[in-house]
Amino acid sequence: MMSKAPLVFSSVKGEFRVDDPSSAVIGTGGYGVVYRGFQSDTKLPVAIKQSKMSLERSIWKEVNAYSRIGPHQNIVEVIAHVAIPDSVSLIMALADCELFDYVCKKTMLAEAEARRLFHQMLAAVEHIHARYVVHCDIKLENWLMFGDTLKLTDFGLSHIFKDGWSVTHLCRRVGSEHYVSPDVLRGTEYDAFASDTWSLSICLFAMCCGFFPYKLASGRDWRYSMFFNKTMCLVTSLFHHYNYDSDLSVQFRDLIHRSIGIRTNRLTLLDLKNHAWTVAASSADAPQEVCIDKTNWKSLPAQETCDPPVLCKAKMITDVPCGAF
Repeated sequence: MMSKAPLVFSSVKGEFRVDDPSSAVIGTGGYGVVYRGFQSDTKLPVAIKQSKMSLERSIWKEVNAYSRIGPHQNIVEVIAHVAIPDSVSLIMALADCELFDYVCKKTMLAEAEARRLFHQMLAAVEHIHARYVVHCDIKLENWLMFGDTLKLTDFGLSHIFKDGWSVTHLCRRVGSEHYVSPDVLRGTEYDAFASDTWSLSICLFAMCCGFFPYKLASGRDWRYSMFFNKTMCLVTSLFHHYNYDSDLSVQFRDLIHRSIGIRTNRLTLLDLKNHAWTVAASSADAPQEVCIDKTNWKSLPAQETCDPPVLCKAKMITDVPCGAF
């Protein structure tokens, strides 16, 4: 049972407290625990991410990443970090909710709203990439909402390229199911910046469609084998297969297909930023509502049984051996 004894974190930015840890847990995971706390003198609400002892290195990596990135309106603010003998904790701005929960509550977002949020997502990723940092785990759960503002968080799996743009490739197999790119799973070096762009596009698909295009972007997933790198548009193929109705715009379908539906010459981050769907001044090109009739769910062949492609919390993929997929 979790202790009810108050937690106190002292830093150069002041003292922060969690009066009753057992009732103040916001989230838990492989990294440790996130508590809802407050600054002792100002009573400012904060989120306190306390690491496990075994993951102290990951938290320090996150501290270093935030230091390199610097302040940005679409990056979660780290107010302070506190190191004690058995853990390292990050004191962060407290969000209203995860983007994942926001999308799930609505089932899916209209293109106009998704576009507004996507602009902020692009700004955040463009900012970190310009500072030679790749996130390596972009997913709906790692975007936090502060009113109408979206902010990227959790840089525990990130990588800082010391040599700038002269080296852009990694060998680490890290990320989350549904979001991780096929390049990461292929078993060879991959462009880490392009992999972040793939994950960002998966987020956009999930926001507008209400489900994921793939469980895993490898031959182990029947959807990836059946629909990836085919002539027909990815969005059209998936909606037809599940017998879903959709009035998603042509521009949206084009952006998605060219970013997560083909093997080569995929859209770059700059391409996404300049795409016709992204730069549309209004929603005139895209319907306000996405119509999907889930009562007519198409049955899958027996050899292709799987979980329904609805939104769910993604499982982590960390340090997977080369060739495992």
